[in-house]
Amino acid sequence: MAISPVQSVVAALLCVLALAGCAGARLTESQDAELRGVFTQIRLGRLAEAQARFDPQFSRPQLAQTLAGLAGVIPKRAPSSVRLLAADSVETHLGQAYRATYEYGYPDRYLIVRTGIFRPPAGSPMVNTFYIDVTPMSAVRANAFTLDGKSPRQYGFLALAALSPLIVVIALISLAGSQRVRRKALWMVGIVIGLGALTMNWTTGALGVRPLFLDPFGLWILHADTPAAPWMITASLPLVALIYLLLRMVGWPRARRTLPPGLTLARAD
Repeated sequence: MAISPVQSVVAALLCVLALAGCAGARLTESQDAELRGVFTQIRLGRLAEAQARFDPQFSRPQLAQTLAGLAGVIPKRAPSSVRLLAADSVETHLGQAYRATYEYGYPDRYLIVRTGIFRPPAGSPMVNTFYIDVTPMSAVRANAFTLDGKSPRQYGFLALAALSPLIVVIALISLAGSQRVRRKALWMVGIVIGLGALTMNWTTGALGVRPLFLDPFGLWILHADTPAAPWMITASLPLVALIYLLLRMVGWPRARRTLPPGLTLARAD
């Protein structure tokens, strides 16, 4: 039986999704507790207990010094907030590996903590990764999305960026109520898609241009999943929406009538 191109594409997509699903699984409650427990032990100063959980391949004198240094950047009190940023778990014939990245919030800083544990088929689990990235609250405030202290160019860009989805919405409403437009589905797809992308770093005002880019809905406001990441505003040109609204304003072209062969229109004097 022959396989159509569409069936081939669908099969390939299903294979990709299946492989992606096998690449990593979500953490169990016990795995999550183990990973958080490493941070808690170091925060409370129980460094000997924490050191005993690490992979024996780590040099003990150097590990003790490293853990003492990490304990110095962690406040002793409990964090005001804890958020799981990323996690995965993979199991093979060699054992099970699970890791996670947490965000611990304090009044004056954020701690991004990455912890990894490997559990062999026979034996106790071992910590093989522990890393802390300290983000001061001043850096978080500097990259906050605010209208205070911005340049006229930033205000102008934000206003123009807000016009893009507004034009798209107006064009879609007009299209929905029109009785003279043919191929509405094609017009709708063209109206929704914006041409090109102009991205501004809201903290610095720096601009990036991607002329050959198709951007749906015309406006995106994005923020990476880290506390001190800058806000990025992306706007695109709703070219098809503008063309559609222009045609509505000047008058939609009427279909030309064709006469049967041999007939002509005569003008009366």
